[in-house]
Amino acid sequence: MPLQIAGIVAVLVGVFLVSSNFAELKKSFRQGRSGGVSDALVSMVAWGITYTLLRPLTVAFGPIMALLFLRIAAISILFSWSSFTKTKITTPTRIIFLFFATAGLLDLMGFVAFNNSISTVLLSMVGPIAATAPAVTVLLAYFFLQEKVVTNQKIGIIAILIGLVLISLV
Repeated sequence: MPLQIAGIVAVLVGVFLVSSNFAELKKSFRQGRSGGVSDALVSMVAWGITYTLLRPLTVAFGPIMALLFLRIAAISILFSWSSFTKTKITTPTRIIFLFFATAGLLDLMGFVAFNNSISTVLLSMVGPIAATAPAVTVLLAYFFLQEKVVTNQKIGIIAILIGLVLISLV
C-alpha cells in the first residue's frame, strides 16, 4: 500500500507539473491576468466532486446508464444556462461536426471505461490514473500542434509514468 500511495502522489505532482508552464503563468500574473488558472481551479473542484458522485451512481445503475443520466443532466443544464445567458446555440459546419463527433466518441469511450473501472476498483486508485490525461494532451499538442514542452512538463510526464508503475504494483 505505501508504494501505491507514493504512486498516487507522484501522479498528482506529475499532473500539476504537466499542466503548468511556470514562465507563462508568472508572466500572466504580472500582467494582472490569471491565465485561466481560476477556471482550471473551478474545473478541478467540479470534476473532483463529479467523479466522487459518479461512483455510487455507477455502482447502482451500471457504467452506461450512469453516463446516460449524467449526459442528460448536462444537456438540460446547458440549454437552461444558454437560455439564461442568452447564448445562441448554432449548428456546426460539416468539418466541425466531424471534430465534435470524434471528440464525442472518444469522450464516450473514456467515460464508459472510467465508469466501468470505478464500479470494480477503488476510486482512489482509478482517479489518479485517469487524471494523467494532461500528459497525453501535452504530448499530442507537441506532436500535432507543434506546441513547446517546457522542462517542468517533461519532469511531470516522467513523474506520472513512475507513479503509474508504482500504482500498478499491487
